[in-house]
Amino acid sequence: MKKYAVGNEVVEITRSVMESWNMMREMSGTLTSFPNKLKKQVEAEMKSQHEDEIENLKREYDDRLKEMEKEQALALRQKLKDNLVKLINKKPAQ
Repeated sequence: MKKYAVGNEVVEITRSVMESWNMMREMSGTLTSFPNKLKKQVEAEMKSQHEDEIENLKREYDDRLKEMEKEQALALRQKLKDNLVKLINKKPAQ
Protein backbone atom coordinates (compact mmCIF):
# COMPACT_ATOMS: atom_id res chain seq x y z
CA MET A 1 0.00 0.00 0.00
CA LYS A 2 1.35 3.38 -0.96
CA LYS A 3 0.72 6.56 0.98
CA TYR A 4 0.70 10.01 -0.53
CA ALA A 5 0.91 13.40 1.09
CA VAL A 6 -1.87 15.83 0.12
CA GLY A 7 -2.50 19.45 0.93
CA ASN A 8 -5.00 20.77 3.47
CA GLU A 9 -7.27 21.98 0.69
CA VAL A 10 -7.67 18.44 -0.68
CA VAL A 11 -8.38 17.15 2.84
CA GLU A 12 -11.05 19.81 3.43
CA ILE A 13 -12.72 19.18 0.06
CA THR A 14 -12.72 15.43 0.73
CA ARG A 15 -14.22 15.97 4.20
CA SER A 16 -16.93 18.22 2.72
CA VAL A 17 -17.76 15.65 0.03
CA MET A 18 -17.99 12.89 2.65
CA GLU A 19 -20.32 14.98 4.82
CA SER A 20 -22.55 15.67 1.82
CA TRP A 21 -22.50 12.00 0.83
CA ASN A 22 -23.43 10.89 4.36
CA MET A 23 -26.20 13.49 4.55
CA MET A 24 -27.68 12.17 1.29
CA ARG A 25 -27.45 8.62 2.63
CA GLU A 26 -29.23 9.68 5.84
CA MET A 27 -31.97 11.44 3.87
CA SER A 28 -32.49 8.34 1.73
CA GLY A 29 -32.62 6.11 4.80
CA THR A 30 -29.59 4.01 3.90
CA LEU A 31 -27.49 5.52 6.66
CA THR A 32 -28.93 6.18 10.06
CA SER A 33 -27.25 7.91 12.92
CA PHE A 34 -29.25 5.73 15.32
CA PRO A 35 -28.72 1.99 15.53
CA ASN A 36 -32.06 0.19 15.31
CA LYS A 37 -32.03 -0.93 18.95
CA LEU A 38 -31.34 2.60 20.20
CA LYS A 39 -33.95 4.02 17.83
CA LYS A 40 -36.61 1.63 19.17
CA GLN A 41 -35.63 2.47 22.75
CA VAL A 42 -35.90 6.21 22.11
CA GLU A 43 -39.24 5.76 20.33
CA ALA A 44 -40.58 3.70 23.26
CA GLU A 45 -39.46 6.33 25.77
CA MET A 46 -41.02 9.14 23.75
CA LYS A 47 -44.25 7.18 23.35
CA SER A 48 -44.37 6.52 27.08
CA GLN A 49 -43.77 10.20 27.87
CA HIS A 50 -46.44 11.22 25.39
CA GLU A 51 -48.97 8.80 26.87
CA ASP A 52 -48.15 10.08 30.38
CA GLU A 53 -48.69 13.65 29.22
CA ILE A 54 -52.04 12.70 27.68
CA GLU A 55 -53.14 11.00 30.91
CA ASN A 56 -52.09 14.03 32.96
CA LEU A 57 -54.02 16.36 30.65
CA LYS A 58 -57.11 14.12 30.83
CA ARG A 59 -56.87 14.04 34.62
CA GLU A 60 -56.47 17.82 34.83
CA TYR A 61 -59.40 18.30 32.44
CA ASP A 62 -61.65 15.96 34.42
CA ASP A 63 -60.68 17.63 37.71
CA ARG A 64 -61.38 21.09 36.29
CA LEU A 65 -64.68 19.91 34.81
CA LYS A 66 -65.80 18.52 38.19
CA GLU A 67 -64.77 21.76 39.87
CA MET A 68 -66.75 23.81 37.37
CA GLU A 69 -69.79 21.55 37.80
CA LYS A 70 -69.65 22.08 41.57
CA GLU A 71 -69.35 25.84 41.11
CA GLN A 72 -72.32 25.87 38.74
CA ALA A 73 -74.40 23.73 41.11
CA LEU A 74 -73.61 26.07 44.02
CA ALA A 75 -74.47 29.12 41.93
CA LEU A 76 -77.74 27.52 40.84
CA ARG A 77 -78.65 26.59 44.42
CA GLN A 78 -77.91 30.13 45.60
CA LYS A 79 -80.00 31.60 42.80
CA LEU A 80 -82.91 29.25 43.61
CA LYS A 81 -82.60 30.10 47.29
CA ASP A 82 -82.62 33.83 46.55
CA ASN A 83 -85.68 33.48 44.31
CA LEU A 84 -87.53 31.41 46.92
CA VAL A 85 -86.75 34.00 49.60
CA LYS A 86 -88.07 36.73 47.29
CA LEU A 87 -91.26 34.76 46.70
CA ILE A 88 -91.74 34.17 50.42
CA ASN A 89 -91.15 37.82 51.27
CA LYS A 90 -93.34 39.11 48.48
CA LYS A 91 -96.56 40.43 49.81
CA PRO A 92 -99.64 39.08 48.15
CA ALA A 93 -101.64 41.60 46.18
CA GLN A 94 -104.85 42.64 47.93
